[in-house]
Amino acid sequence: MIRDIGFLNVRHSLQGIRVMHLWKRVCVGVLSFSAVTVFLYLLCSHAVTVANAERPKVITVVADDDYPPYTFRNSRGKLQGILVDRWNLWEKETGIQVHLLGMEWGKALEFMREGKADVLDTAFITENRAKVFDFSKPYATIPVKIFFHKDIGGISGVDSLGGFTVGVKRGDACIEYLKRHGVTTLKEYPNYEEIIKAAAAKKIRVFCMDAPPALYYLNEMNLETKYRSTRPLFSGQFHRAFLKGRRNLPGIVEEGFAKIPSQTYAEIDRKWMGSPLRLNPERLQYLLYFAAGAPFLVMVLALWVYTLRKNASRQTSQLRITVDALIASEKQYRELVENANSIILRMDNEGTVTYFNEFAQGFFGYTQNEIAGKSVVGIIVPPTESTGRDLAFMIEDIARNPDKYSSNINENMRRNGERVWIAWTNTPIRYKDGQVVEVLCVGNDITERKRAEEGLREAEKRYRTLFEGANDAAFIITPEGLFTECNQTALRFFGCEQVSDICGHTPWDFSPEKQPDGKNSREKAFELLNAAVTGKSQRFYWQHVRKDGTPFDAEVSLNCVEVENGIVLQVLARDITAIKQAEAERKSLEERLQRAEKMEALGTLAGGVAHDLNNVLGIVVGYSELLMLDLDESSPTRPKVMRILKGGQRAAAIVQDLLTLARRGVSNRRVLNLNKTILECQNSPEFIALSSNNPAISIETDLETDLLNLSGSSVHLEKSFLNLVYNAAEAMPKGGVIKLRTRNQYLDKPVSGYDEVKEGDYVVFSISDTGEGIPVEDLKRIFEPFYTKKAMGRSGTGLGLAVVWGTVKDHQGYINVDSAEGKGTTFTLYFPVTREEEDCEEISPAVAQYAGKGESILVVDDVKEQLELACLMLKKLHYTVTGVRSGEEAVEHLRQNGVDLVVLDMIMDPGMDGLDTYTKILELHPGQKAIIVSGFSETERVTKAQALGAGAYVKKPYILEKLGTAIRKELDKAIEPHSTGSR
Repeated sequence: MIRDIGFLNVRHSLQGIRVMHLWKRVCVGVLSFSAVTVFLYLLCSHAVTVANAERPKVITVVADDDYPPYTFRNSRGKLQGILVDRWNLWEKETGIQVHLLGMEWGKALEFMREGKADVLDTAFITENRAKVFDFSKPYATIPVKIFFHKDIGGISGVDSLGGFTVGVKRGDACIEYLKRHGVTTLKEYPNYEEIIKAAAAKKIRVFCMDAPPALYYLNEMNLETKYRSTRPLFSGQFHRAFLKGRRNLPGIVEEGFAKIPSQTYAEIDRKWMGSPLRLNPERLQYLLYFAAGAPFLVMVLALWVYTLRKNASRQTSQLRITVDALIASEKQYRELVENANSIILRMDNEGTVTYFNEFAQGFFGYTQNEIAGKSVVGIIVPPTESTGRDLAFMIEDIARNPDKYSSNINENMRRNGERVWIAWTNTPIRYKDGQVVEVLCVGNDITERKRAEEGLREAEKRYRTLFEGANDAAFIITPEGLFTECNQTALRFFGCEQVSDICGHTPWDFSPEKQPDGKNSREKAFELLNAAVTGKSQRFYWQHVRKDGTPFDAEVSLNCVEVENGIVLQVLARDITAIKQAEAERKSLEERLQRAEKMEALGTLAGGVAHDLNNVLGIVVGYSELLMLDLDESSPTRPKVMRILKGGQRAAAIVQDLLTLARRGVSNRRVLNLNKTILECQNSPEFIALSSNNPAISIETDLETDLLNLSGSSVHLEKSFLNLVYNAAEAMPKGGVIKLRTRNQYLDKPVSGYDEVKEGDYVVFSISDTGEGIPVEDLKRIFEPFYTKKAMGRSGTGLGLAVVWGTVKDHQGYINVDSAEGKGTTFTLYFPVTREEEDCEEISPAVAQYAGKGESILVVDDVKEQLELACLMLKKLHYTVTGVRSGEEAVEHLRQNGVDLVVLDMIMDPGMDGLDTYTKILELHPGQKAIIVSGFSETERVTKAQALGAGAYVKKPYILEKLGTAIRKELDKAIEPHSTGSR
């Protein structure tokens, strides 16, 4: 029932008048005393059982020794009280010896946490303690109050403590409660007695503690008339606490207490409950004074009661009119509330229902009688471990922050167990002093709306899971082209780290200016977006650029999706760069295969034609020479026969080229040095004539000094070099530069180009010109016989590059071409290295300078052939050599052995590379000497290895002099300290 504030005030006034009658005062006094007595009896008689871990012979129980009447020490320091007697009985019932210890509460907690005790008695449950302990059911309820000096006014609860220093017991549960409610000015004492002593000495004027020990010590120190208390802040419950994991011990303990008769518990409580309330002689004297003056007081009270009756009668008649008006007003409010289509209830400041309207009764399934006087927890509020605590905190907080809880949404429960969602409006009802006595709650059922929201959230969750878990890059984009959402795959797709790197940008921000078809990226993107907005799904290929500038190809699908605020576009993209590269590689392999097959067929054809032509040309040349012998020098026929002879000789040279192309194999092989072959070619009459006939062309050479040998034919190689030089000269009719270069090169992995060059050691020859370049459409056919853009018979026969191709293939080599129109051409020839030598003489004096002296060398190289070659070279230089094929093997070998130097390959796959291996080696052998070798140019990781202490960097392929010199130099170097990095 709802009453306005005015009605409440009148009703309270009427009650005040009636209470002024003496007999009612006496009744109230008797009832109050009875209530206090019953409360104290109930307070000390609650006990429950708890379970524990195994059945021991002795258990240690620890409790506060300063908590009368439960546990405290007498004048001789002996522990006594309710708990002492109860545990003594428990010991007799169970036969298990009890070692009961009393100590300051903070120490008791620490004692228990350290596992020095089995049971902690008289413990409140707090959030922090619940993490460490298991608790029994409560066996006593203890109110916790704020006590303050009678001269202090205005303290009604925890929210009135601003500006006061509050005395508390160290480790007490009220500390956590006060701090949670914003009270931080606390002064901690070791026990309750010290708190009361501090109050007696006027060191503190406000303290918070449990009611039983507070009353006991206030009474002992004659302070009960000088201190008042608030309503209970909360009522803690005594439990017995056990360390978590002691599964059977709680059951054993509580089973023992269950055997003790309830009558025995009552006798123990009666024995000790009187101790805090005993009278001292001084109080007895005051009581005798009061008894002597009682007759006089009775006469005064009788006269006072008569006067009050007359005044009450007059005021009652005056107030009756007001009461009738308020009753009429209340009736109107009652009808309004009872007929409302909303849930209306009132509850007191402990959560007990005081009113429940008809709509609420029908909605929840309870009558007014069934729910009135009961807590909402467990009735309409689903019970949980924290429900009661949360509700108490909310009711207290409503008093301080009414706006915070003016509206909230909670899950509630009908009588049949059905869960429903209610939107509540909460209004505090206060006394004149501002204290909240009740809370008015008005609620409306929003279950269907809540379920719809849950459905939407679930759908959103499923969508989000699919969106984020997609293997393709997924985006949401506006019709204007702005990214608004993207998944994690999209971040990797564009090489970004944060969503903000993509959202707010456009697709053309991650695209080149033009697409491969020549269209502007921005304009083409708008065409696709507009087409998708009209409902036509789009699927297309797009070239993107990652954040670091790397281009890549993607397959993209674009769909229009309707949303609440309009439409958006859903984009799925997949990186197909690897697929396109694989396709291009497949086409390249097919082209190489077709080219090889074509060259093979042409070579066979050329060989057959050359054989037949040789027979014909033999007759032409032979008879021309005979005619020349028969003709006189002055004969007019002689010049004509000479032309026939020279033509036959030129035809024979062409036939020789055809035979070279067809033979596919160099019969006369020997070990040769390419540098010498090139120098011999430069000194040939043909080369000199070429230079003389083309003065506008300059020829430059760059020949590596320590060039390795190859096995082949110098005649065929000279012929090929001359063909390449002629070809370069003809590509520069206006002059230019021809560069000839040789070098050693080791390839760790295949190199793709015109040919696919396999990994290994190579002698490389390259010739570059600054001429006209070769058109793209001609590059695929330049090595075919008789394919030429020159005037056949005048500037070429079409066999020059075919002979080069055949010669390189006869030497098991590879050829690459790099050309662009107007920028010149570079031919690069790769010839496999041979380690053969022309003689086997003893080490020359020059070699002796870098020879070994029996030092131990560990060679680490993942390629078997390279490893064997390095070991062979070093053994020839008189070193003791061990070879392993991975960084892991090297580290394992050095765990058991030591070496003078490590020859370490930088690139090893799979497994650790040279830098990682050297770092591990330094952990085992600080200062270990090493040199680094690699087929690639010097890298940052090589520099890091040298910073750790590695010596020279030697580039592959292995050359005896370079390798031996680097090792000798490092071995002769004095040991210097180096940083080995973090370990």
